[in-house]
Amino acid sequence: MKNLTFNYKNQAFTDSTIIAQGAGVEHRAVTQLIKNYHDDISEFGRVTFQMLPLATNGGVQNIKVYRLNEQQATFVISLMNLL
Repeated sequence: MKNLTFNYKNQAFTDSTIIAQGAGVEHRAVTQLIKNYHDDISEFGRVTFQMLPLATNGGVQNIKVYRLNEQQATFVISLMNLL
């Protein structure tokens, strides 16, 4: 099983791919929620992301994966009923 959290600079984080997988929705749906509610999510701390390679039939593409702290992740998960 994939780890649900990881440590970065002594703080626990999860990411948008883990939330999408756990909720059974596409990653782009979670990233769209994060984009739409970015200002609200930012109230719980800085919203960070990293670009990760993703192999597709057309070749390798980069996807934006958001890193979220516990409060941010909880808020995003509570927004999932909007999907």
